[in-house]
Amino acid sequence: MQEVVPQRIMAKAVVTAAPNEFHEIGAWMISDILEHAGWDVRYLGANTPADDLLDLLRSFHPKVLALSVTMPFNILKAKEIINTLRRDMELQKIMVIIGGRAFNEVLDIWRTTGADYFAANVMELKALLSRMEN
Repeated sequence: MQEVVPQRIMAKAVVTAAPNEFHEIGAWMISDILEHAGWDVRYLGANTPADDLLDLLRSFHPKVLALSVTMPFNILKAKEIINTLRRDMELQKIMVIIGGRAFNEVLDIWRTTGADYFAANVMELKALLSRMEN
């Protein structure tokens, strides 16, 4: 008889682009990598309306929100979402990891969003999440 090994249950993550953001390849790659690593992922794609994102966060209860921003003018949209999370008792414990091309030009501009972490690329994100698992 073959021994059944219980599958490790990983944390939940939501991956999306900021509202008004139409670049989704980076976020899609992050979603795939997390799923491959065993995370329970919900990928929302590009231009996700803030209210829809918040509804999903309330029903899915993720540990992590990975938010992608490519265009600098959408940094404010990301900041608004993060501020909403921080004010909401139900959502304020979600760890927010932000990334995308919008943060590559000005060092540490990601900190103005209120995100917990910044990942400049897929490898940085993998390393960050690996540290979280341990």
